[in-house]
Amino acid sequence: MFLITSAIIVAMIFITGATGFIGNALIHELARWNRAIRLLLPPNQELVDFPKNIPFEIAVSNIADEKNLRASLKDVDTIIHLATDEHRGSHADLYNIDIQGTRALVNIAREKKVNQLVFVSHLGAEPSSAFPLLRAKGIAENMIAQSGLPYTILKTGPVYGRNDHFIERLVKFLRLIPFVSILPENGKTLTHPLFIGDLVAAITHVIDSGHFYNQVIKMGGPEYFTFREICEMLLRHQKKHKLFLPLPGNAIRSGLLLAELIWKNLPFSAFDLDYLAVDRTAPLDVLPRQFGIMPARLKNYIATL
Repeated sequence: MFLITSAIIVAMIFITGATGFIGNALIHELARWNRAIRLLLPPNQELVDFPKNIPFEIAVSNIADEKNLRASLKDVDTIIHLATDEHRGSHADLYNIDIQGTRALVNIAREKKVNQLVFVSHLGAEPSSAFPLLRAKGIAENMIAQSGLPYTILKTGPVYGRNDHFIERLVKFLRLIPFVSILPENGKTLTHPLFIGDLVAAITHVIDSGHFYNQVIKMGGPEYFTFREICEMLLRHQKKHKLFLPLPGNAIRSGLLLAELIWKNLPFSAFDLDYLAVDRTAPLDVLPRQFGIMPARLKNYIATL
């Protein structure tokens, strides 16, 4: 069933996971160019997170419900697949949302002869990964790559910006324990943060250019950072000093799983450790070389907090 708030025009873009951090920013960008947008909304999802005064259509369906997806994908030209359950931490249903949801979406998109599917995944995602989140994303990537649909997979480092799930949650984590900050595996894991504005610009370029079909593109910002370096930047900005306490990742994971049973709004989940399990980097020149984008620097963003 659709709630129609704008007239349908050409090249309908269908977005899954549209209520999330990346989806919200993407809707604003596409609306600037008067693109026809249809958002997939789970039956129990509220509208409060949607941007205001932007025309779009809504399709109400669970992502793994092929019958409703069939109606939802009517007249769709391009799919931007952002849906994931990772934000729910240890309560996440990665199998039904990230894996089965992707399978259903691919099946119906192929049936409807959708012209393009863009999937935003993670650096380090592999079907054989030992870490549940990266494994689920890797399985989803394989389904899309083997679907026969024209696809583009964008594998990113942690994405940051206003209302993100990376820097803002890390700030809360650093405030969690007085005088001490816990470092998984001594904080030496390399990360490759990417600014949300640069990711959205890259997605828009992909769907408009027609030059990135059947490609897997790894991307991040202009610099690599260890987890410790990012923590140090945030503490300097806050004019605070803390003692770093290195702990094994498995010990922290066990503690977080226990803590999630007690505190519902814990600012860090066991899945966040997946991001820090291995070095996750891409070539530094991808955005300027392939998209003509000069990527934003993390330290400049932190200075605005």
